[in-house]
Amino acid sequence: SFLLNKGYMSVLPKVRFFAIVVFCCPNPSLPTTHSQGSSSQQHEIRAYIVALKANTPPGIKENLLEELRSRDASISEPLFLAKIGRILQLTLNGFIANLSDTAVRHVKSNLAVQTVEEDQTVRAGHTVRNYSNQGDTYWGLDRLDQLNLPLDQLYRPSCNLTGRGVDVYVLDSGINYSHAEFEGRAMYPGFDPVDQRTGLGFPFLGWDCHGHGTHVSSIIGGKTLGVASNCTLFSVRVLTCANEGTVSLLIEGLEGVLEHHQSRKPRRAVVNISIFGRRTQDRCLRTAILQVIRSGIPVVTIAGNGFGMTGSACWHLPAYIKKAITVGASRMDDQVWPGSYIGSCIQLMAPGERIWGATNQDNIGGTTRSGTSMAAPFVAGAAVLLLERCPNLSAHRVGRII
Repeated sequence: SFLLNKGYMSVLPKVRFFAIVVFCCPNPSLPTTHSQGSSSQQHEIRAYIVALKANTPPGIKENLLEELRSRDASISEPLFLAKIGRILQLTLNGFIANLSDTAVRHVKSNLAVQTVEEDQTVRAGHTVRNYSNQGDTYWGLDRLDQLNLPLDQLYRPSCNLTGRGVDVYVLDSGINYSHAEFEGRAMYPGFDPVDQRTGLGFPFLGWDCHGHGTHVSSIIGGKTLGVASNCTLFSVRVLTCANEGTVSLLIEGLEGVLEHHQSRKPRRAVVNISIFGRRTQDRCLRTAILQVIRSGIPVVTIAGNGFGMTGSACWHLPAYIKKAITVGASRMDDQVWPGSYIGSCIQLMAPGERIWGATNQDNIGGTTRSGTSMAAPFVAGAAVLLLERCPNLSAHRVGRII
């Protein structure tokens, strides 16, 4: 059988470290508030995610949307502002919109509406340092195929598994498709949530204008740097060039993943989200991620970075979602990387300190980054190898085995 054996040592309460051993078997901004109106009167609108009750007939949702559009266009209601964005169907029954307070009150009064959540900011979890000598920065791969230290300077996935035939959707800042590490296996899935949101005249089409997403992707599926060196990578850009995004962009990305994956079946897929945010109103994101997992796609995400502050991953999204695979970061000596959040919501730890990965600055170079953002893609790559070997596993079973 195909197993992911777990070697660990107890370092902090309720935290364990795992070595994954595979055996046969321009900077686009994303404002969430806007002002609209004449010089004498300005009306603030904010971004919201609206979820209707699951059994709401399509006609009722369409009626609500049409009413919002009609009242927004009416000159007799200057305080009623409603700009409809993405309509959601696969992740949850709802939509994303910019709404004034008057419009929010109207939406909440609709008996078919279950949740109205104000959008919030999320960001990638990493720190950057460039080392003149790469030295031991390849240690992450080396750590995966053995239970105990010291490292043997080799990475040998069993059964010659490479991830062939498995797709990975990387929700991040994009991918440098042209980098030699990807060999043409990094692709545009046909949608870019940031492009769709900002409406710029020069769409990025999933290209990485920051570097975080390229680095993460190379850990998952790079030719020499990746855990699964033959998987197919799809860039789902949900972070701007400033490496920030919103919960609604994450949900739009997941909606696009489910839509795109329908055309790729029966191929298996994995989602990697090296992004975190403060847990506040988050019922909609939780619903979306659970729907992706129910569709058969494992979701790997990060504990989040404290940057000198201790804390629990359970305080952050999407780390707290139990059915997702939440990963903390470890150091080269198997201790907790100091910037990693910890706690009961973490399923395992993976290498996250001084990890070498591909860059978006050129097509052959790399950079060293540290953080839980670097740890999650090692686990996503392991999930890919598991699905290559055992394609009939459910997403829940993948998480349990890992």
